Amino acid sequence: MKGKMQNESSITHRRHIEEGLTVQWVRTSAQDSPERTWDVVCYSDGSRWLIDNASAEELTLLGEVSDGLKPCEILLTGNGAIVALYAGGIISFLGREEWIESIPQSDRPEAEAVLASA
Repeated sequence: MKGKMQNESSITHRRHIEEGLTVQWVRTSAQDSPERTWDVVCYSDGSRWLIDNASAEELTLLGEVSDGLKPCEILLTGNGAIVALYAGGIISFLGREEWIESIPQSDRPEAEAVLASA
């Protein structure tokens, strides 16, 4: 990946590092469009943060669903948007209904169970 990840220049990220947290993993979206790039960062305390050019927001882990042979984390933003960390990349959805509608019928019971348990 070229350039800096969004989290590296974030005030929130620097504060987390100063507090002793370490980065467990980073997933970056829109790598082909740097002006719209944002990161999802998982820290050593298990917290997950969405970090872009202007802000940082802690995400809530709703659960995991199958994405082929790999698990896919489903995260919730403070305004109710869904962030799905699929194996092939990150996809964001305006809300729970939009995310469910994007899923094949055969996979919807698993997705609905994740939402029901949240």
